[in-house]
Amino acid sequence: MNLEFDRANVVETSLIEFCSCIERSEGNELLLQYAVISIHNALQGTMTLTLRNSEITKTWKRSHAEKWIKKE
Repeated sequence: MNLEFDRANVVETSLIEFCSCIERSEGNELLLQYAVISIHNALQGTMTLTLRNSEITKTWKRSHAEKWIKKE
């Protein structure tokens, strides 16, 4: 079995779940825990999308960037 995820879809779904948890969280602290998890997942997904589409190696030391480029 091979699972594939669309990162942009994961971000959107995590934000929807965050809002849902917040709306339902009154009196249920466990739902706040899931709200934190889902907002963290959305933030992480946004960061990976941003880094994936950037030339991050331009911010690294030249020797580190060269090693990274050789791996690809």
